[in-house]
Amino acid sequence: MDTVAMMFQPECLTVFLSNRCNLACSYCHSVASARREPPLSSEVVADAARIVARSCAERGVPMTLVLHGGGEPLLDREDAARVLGIVCLQAESARVALSTYVATNGVLPEATVRWAAAGFDLIGLSCDGPADVQDVQRPRRDGGSTSTIVERTAAILREGGAHFHVRATITAATLTRQRDVVAYAIEVLKPAEVRLEPVYDNPSRVPGLMAEDASAFVEGFLEARRYGAELGVPVTTSLLRPEEPHGPYCNVLRHVVNLAPGDFATGCFVESRAQGALRRGVHIGSVGISGRFELDDARIAALIAVCGRVPEECMGCPIEHACSRGCPDVCIAMQDAVRLHDTFRCRAQRLLAGEVALA
Repeated sequence: MDTVAMMFQPECLTVFLSNRCNLACSYCHSVASARREPPLSSEVVADAARIVARSCAERGVPMTLVLHGGGEPLLDREDAARVLGIVCLQAESARVALSTYVATNGVLPEATVRWAAAGFDLIGLSCDGPADVQDVQRPRRDGGSTSTIVERTAAILREGGAHFHVRATITAATLTRQRDVVAYAIEVLKPAEVRLEPVYDNPSRVPGLMAEDASAFVEGFLEARRYGAELGVPVTTSLLRPEEPHGPYCNVLRHVVNLAPGDFATGCFVESRAQGALRRGVHIGSVGISGRFELDDARIAALIAVCGRVPEECMGCPIEHACSRGCPDVCIAMQDAVRLHDTFRCRAQRLLAGEVALA
């Protein structure tokens, strides 16, 4: 087995169906648009699914399909169904178990929600909190409110017996309202889990949280987690994963093949457009001279080498092997990356790790 095959053994196929979205979230990192794009080709989806399915079969592990995107993946239900069907066939052919997940903003026709409830093992529903938060941070493109539609979507999911989580983005406006966000999610939406994620740094739209915000975030998160525990609902964040040794969210480190519009694979979930992925050096697969979708082993190996290392400034830190290295606010694959130490994510992760050690 070659070195790349040993380092990169994909278990998950993530498909960004489009960069089109019906919302205008104030902090959107992908700058989603209303414009339609050519769909991913069925041949590329099948090739990518076959690569992942075979990798899983070789190691006797289940395969995961994630529908996500730089936009809303369920705007075109027929396209989502097409991709789901293709991947199911490839998993069945390789004789591997398949689990399915879709992330959605929930602002969808009732029929689409009912279809998703019946077709996916887990659904991630994005909602930032009560109406005074949700309607400001996650309005429709025409400026209209979304809170009542998301509430209706959650009700349909419950009625359909769907397993779903709520994901809330925490901004400067909700740092001290995390318990309120969780209370609303649990009492109104009634998910199996609530995940609180700090807003990604996006200076051109809504800047991320500052280093001095870390204490407030951690205090608010722990209060919200205690409240959730009282009601039997887990409250989590990707900043705190003590049971999982990890580094940045790079797809090559997480064994993910991530397809994006334009029939290419991106090594970074922030880059869902081919031009940006090429510019940043995270373009890891495309249709080759064979006419089939192929992974770029050399690019994957290079990204693993750069993104998998522990930066010198982080060496010796108690959580050096359980830290996202500032990702996605900072990319250590970029030559002009800013410092990692003592940023918001650095402080927050160290504070959270300290709480776990004391528990």
